[in-house]
Amino acid sequence: MAHLAAEAFAGEVYDLVRSHGGSNMRLAVDKIMMVGLRALESKGFEVFEGEELTEKARVIKGPDEIKAMRCASHACETAVRAMEEAARVGVPGGQMSEDDIWAVLHAENIRRGGE
Repeated sequence: MAHLAAEAFAGEVYDLVRSHGGSNMRLAVDKIMMVGLRALESKGFEVFEGEELTEKARVIKGPDEIKAMRCASHACETAVRAMEEAARVGVPGGQMSEDDIWAVLHAENIRRGGE
């Protein structure tokens, strides 16, 4: 079953590359399952390690990504602040374990859409 999906994927990639890349059949791939690699090779692609290229491309941030990063940073700072406040109240009174403190952080993070 996986080989059928891999063959379909390789066919789509082949069509795109032939439409936009001419005769260049070289691909840099970050991560791929062996069945996908073999399917690409069967279409005539020469596949290269693409992790470094992918990481360099990820360095470039657009306006939406920067906005999302700022939002994530704010959510994290807010969750850490809530954790600290809970610990300041709960720990001196002996009412809070370390797990309880971490639970506040996780709950606050999840409340803000974090993972």
